[in-house]
Amino acid sequence: MGVSFAKSVKVGALRFNFSGRGIGVSAGIPGLRIGIGPRGAYIGGGAYGFRYRQSLPLKSTPKKQHRNTRSPLFPMDTPAPEAYIPYDPNIIAKQTHDDQCVLQLSDCTDQALLSMLNEQRKKSSMWPVAAFVSAAIWIGFAASALPSYASWMVFFLGCAFTYWVHLSDVAKKTAVLFFDLDDRAEARFEKLCDEIRSLASVSKLQAIKSTAQYLDTRYTGGAGQGLSLVTGSVTFGDMPGVSANVAIPQISSDTTTIAFCPDRVLLFQKSGVGAVEYKNLSLAVVDTRFHEDGVVPRDATVVGNTWRFVNNNGTPDRRFKDNKEIPICLYSNLQVATRQGGLDVRFLASKSGAFDNLPERVGAMEI
Repeated sequence: MGVSFAKSVKVGALRFNFSGRGIGVSAGIPGLRIGIGPRGAYIGGGAYGFRYRQSLPLKSTPKKQHRNTRSPLFPMDTPAPEAYIPYDPNIIAKQTHDDQCVLQLSDCTDQALLSMLNEQRKKSSMWPVAAFVSAAIWIGFAASALPSYASWMVFFLGCAFTYWVHLSDVAKKTAVLFFDLDDRAEARFEKLCDEIRSLASVSKLQAIKSTAQYLDTRYTGGAGQGLSLVTGSVTFGDMPGVSANVAIPQISSDTTTIAFCPDRVLLFQKSGVGAVEYKNLSLAVVDTRFHEDGVVPRDATVVGNTWRFVNNNGTPDRRFKDNKEIPICLYSNLQVATRQGGLDVRFLASKSGAFDNLPERVGAMEI
């Protein structure tokens, strides 16, 4: 015969529950109660014989990453196909980019570093628990007969305590890297930084998430290829969850941050951290004729024009009333990949030739 134990002690608006599974605490008013116990946080309520209870998650679960086949580089000796943002279901093939999990990218010399960085990122955050406990105590004081200023004092103290715990979480999850560079290595790294810093002045920097092939180009302004784009960015300083003694240049999409460190390239995603040596990194650059359906950036080079709907001879299709004229701009396309396959991150800059010198600067880091 099994034996169980349960005991409940009420202190003001707080109720402490003791059982064989552990200790729990809850607070609330008639009809509504929030609490935390051995099985996690919850919120519950009831009225007129009906009761409701819902668990509250304290930590989000990262999304599962899926691996797709890597698309080939644009040919460097032939013009790249014209590109346009897809708006029509006239698609016969589609290839996604930037969907490789960086945890699968590591060089043998980086295992210890990556293990340390990923262990740091996996450490639990305690500020949600601190916020919950502070809120429970504040509710207890608010429901008591104490003066109102006492409950507000508890509220502000709880906010300060939660923020302090948050700063502690950030500190314990942050790794520190120290780079000791000789004169030649420092000179190469400074040239790479200057090249990436010049990208910050580009009017529009975007990351390419997928590439689609069109069947009938009459409905895409004559473009045979379409791009799905998100905003890209260039930053200098600390990496996500990593602090260093030098400012690290980084190029980011909405999924992946590429950090160009003095000795290797670190790749950051929500799922973790990966690393690639410079000798295993491949950069390809090509100018692309892009149909700019929005405002033409100030640094863009307009090389022609088309219409949203065109005839086979390139003239506008008069059957469509909203057939507006679209400028064709010469944009710069960058693909960052690994020589053995896997990584495939692409960027599009509104300035022609914006990425032209980057492969040379990255190649110099292999020495």
